[in-house]
Amino acid sequence: MVHLLEQDFGTFKNETVKKYTWQTKSGFKVSVISYGANIQSILVPDKVGELNDVVLGFDDLSGYVERNEPYLGATVGRCANRIRGANFQIDGAEYQLAKNVSDHDHLHGGLVGFDKVNWNSVVDGSKVTFSYLSKDGEEGYPGDLLTNVIYDVTDDDVIHVQFIATSTKKTVINLTNHSYFNLAGHDAGAEEIYNHVISINADKITETTPQSIPTGGFVNVGGTPFDLRIPVRLGDAMKQGQNLFDDNFCINTYGNKVS
Repeated sequence: MVHLLEQDFGTFKNETVKKYTWQTKSGFKVSVISYGANIQSILVPDKVGELNDVVLGFDDLSGYVERNEPYLGATVGRCANRIRGANFQIDGAEYQLAKNVSDHDHLHGGLVGFDKVNWNSVVDGSKVTFSYLSKDGEEGYPGDLLTNVIYDVTDDDVIHVQFIATSTKKTVINLTNHSYFNLAGHDAGAEEIYNHVISINADKITETTPQSIPTGGFVNVGGTPFDLRIPVRLGDAMKQGQNLFDDNFCINTYGNKVS
């Protein structure tokens, strides 16, 4: 059986920030805060039962409000990734977005994206639904957009995250969670990342400019450091090039299932 604990985590703009912690029989423990609908920590038992936090986060609210430029653990929206020129067109209408990177591009939802607001939260059994209403014109996007992020932890030590968004107008929407993992745990240090063995079932990555702007094209991974279809030590893969890996891998799919 999964135990869910609700606590106060601080105050943001006169609103209480909530912290929800799930714990399973094995000791597996996940904490999510309502500010940014943010995964704060994931404690996983190792082979001898010792718990290690495998995801980066802050111990207090001020860390998220004042220092979270890397978007640690945050729900990112309305649009994760970059939009060149901070504008797009829908049905002939042009929309100018907030510019928050390189003085002319748009990144991760703008100056005040979904990571910088306190979401409403509702508990239903072991599920917690975080909700945020982004008003028409917020950061330049069209339409009132209601977004729900549903977190649940099951007794088999699995985190389930579901994103649901509904808009009153055609708009751009690309949601994600922005957690950074060190599967060896915090105490192992950053160098242990290089010893991770990684495999990604993807034949392509999205092509980007030197400024990390997607071009709309694709690059085959064969013969490149991005070919992770066979398990490889991450440090060995990174030695093959520079500035790796800040890229979108296009996961191969079969029917309705992701392999």
